[in-house]
Parts: sequence; structure tokens; C-alpha cells
Amino acid sequence: MPNNKIIISREEFDSYHDSAQSVALFLSHVSNYCYVQTSKYKYPKHKQESQRYRNGQLCGLRYIEDLYIHFFKKERALKKEFVDSLYSQYDTLSTLQESEYKDGIINAIDSLLRQLVNQHEFSTVIDETKKGNKDFFTS
Repeated sequence: MPNNKIIISREEFDSYHDSAQSVALFLSHVSNYCYVQTSKYKYPKHKQESQRYRNGQLCGLRYIEDLYIHFFKKERALKKEFVDSLYSQYDTLSTLQESEYKDGIINAIDSLLRQLVNQHEFSTVIDETKKGNKDFFTS
């Protein structure tokens, strides 16, 4: 039976963890880990651990899955906030007089949004935000 000591220290984790790794990829690894481990403890091939231990593992995995869902939603909200800020800037620019400078800013924002839509990562978030700014892509 495993001991109750945390095997890897926070310092050791931080030294090996790639901080440049995307949040989406990190959360994907967490989700995959939980799926595999939940299956392992829900449907054990060998009953080496006691039922109480397996129940504890499943409880811990449910906690991790809840954290995963919380941070997944938080990351999605952050993307939406970013896109909302771009559209807000566009709304602010619409009050300025027509000029090449204004056109340059609008084209920079438009180009980024189009690139993100093409990558499909942000497409759902942009579609949700775009509903309130239907004329953005037509100006």
C-alpha cells in the first residue's frame, strides 16, 4: 500500500515543469491522467489495494477533475475577455475620424481575429463575441 508522503516536492515539480507549455496542453494532460487513473481504480484488474484505498483514489481524482473543469472554464473566459477587449477597442475606434492610422489599427485587429478563426482555437469564442459586433468584419 502506498505511503501518505507526497513524493515530489513543489520545488522539484517547478524545476521540471515547462512553464512555456500552453495551459490547454497542461489541462489536457491532467484530463487524460484522470481518465486513465479513474478507469484503473474503478475497474481494477488486480485487487492489490483495498476498497477503501481505491475509494480514496477515486475521491482524489474527482477533486482533480473538478479543478480541471474550473480552470478549463477560467481559461476559456480569459480567451473571451481578450477577444472582448479587441472588439471594445474597435468600438472605441469607430468614434474617431477616418484616417490611415485608424485603418491600420482596425486592420491589425481584424487580421489577428481572422488568424485566430482560421486556427479554430478561438473560433467559438469569437463567434460568441461577434454577435454583438456584426459590422466588424464588414468595415
